Amino acid sequence: MYENLIKYYLPHHKALISCEILLKLYLFIDYIFSRYSVGDQLGKGTFGVVYEGRRLEDGLKVALKYVTKTQNMECIFIPDFPAPLPKEIALTFLANNGHHVPQIIRLLDWTDHPDHFVMVLECPSPCENLVEFVRRHGGSLDEDTVRNIMWQAALAANVCCLRRVLHRDVKLENLLINRETSVVKLIDFGCGDILRRSPYGSYYGTAVYSPPEYNSWGMYYGRPATVWSLGIVMFTLLCGHFPSDFDLFLLQYKQFCKPGLSKGYLMRPLQLASLTQLCVLRAAVGDASIPPLAFASCGASKPCVASCALA
Repeated sequence: MYENLIKYYLPHHKALISCEILLKLYLFIDYIFSRYSVGDQLGKGTFGVVYEGRRLEDGLKVALKYVTKTQNMECIFIPDFPAPLPKEIALTFLANNGHHVPQIIRLLDWTDHPDHFVMVLECPSPCENLVEFVRRHGGSLDEDTVRNIMWQAALAANVCCLRRVLHRDVKLENLLINRETSVVKLIDFGCGDILRRSPYGSYYGTAVYSPPEYNSWGMYYGRPATVWSLGIVMFTLLCGHFPSDFDLFLLQYKQFCKPGLSKGYLMRPLQLASLTQLCVLRAAVGDASIPPLAFASCGASKPCVASCALA
């Protein structure tokens, strides 16, 4: 039952193997395996790997994410915890701190060690990320499907902002969709930060989703950057490719069109009722400086995410 963990851990710590390290490893294994079984690998990144697992108490399917710490990995203090936590654990906890929002991945458990940490997360099934979902549907999606996905993605991003969490890597790979229920979940807070009012001077997310103000001026604000990344997600879902500079140019002058898409129109900023609508505006006018604007009453026929929540 230990094989998967040992196969991951030992190759990453060849220079550090000692009696002390091995002792900590087996203490860690005892903690995890007294509560969870570990199955197949679900994914692997630069510093970590994710395995499918089961909670032994009730058989609940979970995802076990093991992350190797680096020298510059940041830990932060959050309320109700006396010691600092690795930032990814802290941000995932904060994003879940309040009423349950199905569109945000749930943190169920974690353990922290000097050279690594593990997070136990919910594992929705059957699900896939939006890259796989779009590929399975022929490369792009119809407007009704995109509307459903974007409402949920915007809701998740909005709740994160309300809880002072900047995800900073909202992208197709970090949005899971349940193939049976169509519920969308935002995952992976590893590139995130505490949301603040002052601008950020570094960007740790995926470059193609980065806001244009960062490329132009080397700084950006958290909320508008989140809106921009949601706009890139929406464009890509509808069109099957990332927007090029020429696409953005056409959008700015209301000349962009794609066969099969309905013809919409742009609202003035003060008429905006939802974060998703704001995504369209930012991309369509090509103006990264437009902030989310307070708008108390949307009058929409369907539930929407109020822009005032991000203001």
